[in-house]
Amino acid sequence: MNFGNQIIQYLLPALIGASVSWYAASKNNSVQTEELYADHLPEIWQRLDNITQERDDLKAQVESLQLQVKEQSKIIYQLNQSVNRLKDSINNQTKEIDKNVN
Repeated sequence: MNFGNQIIQYLLPALIGASVSWYAASKNNSVQTEELYADHLPEIWQRLDNITQERDDLKAQVESLQLQVKEQSKIIYQLNQSVNRLKDSINNQTKEIDKNVN
Protein backbone atom coordinates (compact mmCIF):
# COMPACT_ATOMS: atom_id res chain seq x y z
CA MET A 1 0.00 0.00 0.00
CA ASN A 2 1.08 3.47 -0.61
CA PHE A 3 0.94 6.40 1.78
CA GLY A 4 -2.24 7.90 0.24
CA ASN A 5 -4.17 4.69 0.74
CA GLN A 6 -3.06 4.52 4.37
CA ILE A 7 -4.28 8.08 4.95
CA ILE A 8 -7.63 7.23 3.43
CA GLN A 9 -7.78 3.96 5.34
CA TYR A 10 -7.19 5.58 8.77
CA LEU A 11 -8.09 9.25 8.41
CA LEU A 12 -11.41 8.88 6.60
CA PRO A 13 -13.01 6.63 9.26
CA ALA A 14 -11.67 8.93 11.98
CA LEU A 15 -13.22 11.99 10.28
CA ILE A 16 -16.51 10.17 9.78
CA GLY A 17 -16.51 9.06 13.43
CA ALA A 18 -15.73 12.56 14.65
CA SER A 19 -18.50 14.00 12.46
CA VAL A 20 -21.04 11.50 13.77
CA SER A 21 -19.95 12.19 17.37
CA TRP A 22 -20.24 15.93 16.86
CA TYR A 23 -23.69 15.59 15.25
CA ALA A 24 -24.94 13.39 18.10
CA ALA A 25 -23.58 15.79 20.71
CA SER A 26 -25.22 18.78 19.04
CA LYS A 27 -28.58 16.96 18.83
CA ASN A 28 -28.27 15.98 22.48
CA ASN A 29 -27.49 19.60 23.37
CA SER A 30 -30.57 20.89 21.53
CA VAL A 31 -32.74 18.26 23.23
CA GLN A 32 -31.41 19.39 26.62
CA THR A 33 -32.17 23.00 25.71
CA GLU A 34 -35.71 22.07 24.65
CA GLU A 35 -36.19 20.16 27.91
CA LEU A 36 -34.96 23.17 29.85
CA TYR A 37 -37.50 25.42 28.12
CA ALA A 38 -40.23 22.83 28.61
CA ASP A 39 -39.43 22.59 32.32
CA HIS A 40 -39.62 26.37 32.76
CA LEU A 41 -42.42 27.10 30.30
CA PRO A 42 -45.11 27.67 32.98
CA GLU A 43 -42.83 30.15 34.75
CA ILE A 44 -42.08 31.92 31.48
CA TRP A 45 -45.80 32.21 30.65
CA GLN A 46 -46.53 33.50 34.17
CA ARG A 47 -43.80 36.12 33.87
CA LEU A 48 -45.17 37.14 30.48
CA ASP A 49 -48.68 37.44 31.95
CA ASN A 50 -47.33 39.54 34.83
CA ILE A 51 -45.44 41.84 32.49
CA THR A 52 -48.49 42.20 30.24
CA GLN A 53 -50.69 43.06 33.24
CA GLU A 54 -48.13 45.57 34.50
CA ARG A 55 -48.00 47.16 31.05
CA ASP A 56 -51.79 47.42 30.95
CA ASP A 57 -51.85 48.97 34.43
CA LEU A 58 -49.20 51.50 33.45
CA LYS A 59 -51.12 52.33 30.28
CA ALA A 60 -54.24 53.05 32.37
CA GLN A 61 -52.18 55.26 34.70
CA VAL A 62 -50.73 57.17 31.75
CA GLU A 63 -54.20 57.76 30.32
CA SER A 64 -55.43 59.01 33.70
CA LEU A 65 -52.44 61.32 34.06
CA GLN A 66 -52.94 62.64 30.54
CA LEU A 67 -56.53 63.57 31.44
CA GLN A 68 -55.30 65.32 34.58
CA VAL A 69 -52.72 67.26 32.58
CA LYS A 70 -55.37 68.27 30.07
CA GLU A 71 -57.69 69.50 32.84
CA GLN A 72 -54.89 71.37 34.57
CA SER A 73 -53.86 72.95 31.27
CA LYS A 74 -57.41 74.28 30.87
CA ILE A 75 -57.32 75.68 34.41
CA ILE A 76 -53.93 77.32 33.78
CA TYR A 77 -55.26 78.85 30.57
CA GLN A 78 -58.29 80.24 32.39
CA LEU A 79 -56.11 81.61 35.20
CA ASN A 80 -53.81 83.29 32.66
CA GLN A 81 -56.84 84.90 31.05
CA SER A 82 -58.03 86.12 34.45
CA VAL A 83 -54.60 87.52 35.26
CA ASN A 84 -54.50 89.32 31.91
CA ARG A 85 -57.95 90.81 32.52
CA LEU A 86 -56.85 91.97 35.98
CA LYS A 87 -53.70 93.52 34.51
CA ASP A 88 -55.79 95.34 31.93
CA SER A 89 -58.18 96.53 34.63
CA ILE A 90 -55.31 97.77 36.81
CA ASN A 91 -53.73 99.55 33.84
CA ASN A 92 -57.04 101.22 32.97
CA GLN A 93 -57.58 102.28 36.58
CA THR A 94 -54.04 103.61 36.77
CA LYS A 95 -54.61 105.65 33.62
CA GLU A 96 -57.88 107.02 35.06
CA ILE A 97 -56.17 107.98 38.31
CA ASP A 98 -53.30 109.64 36.41
CA LYS A 99 -55.82 111.48 34.26
CA ASN A 100 -57.76 112.68 37.31
CA VAL A 101 -54.64 113.76 39.18
CA ASN A 102 -53.34 115.86 36.30
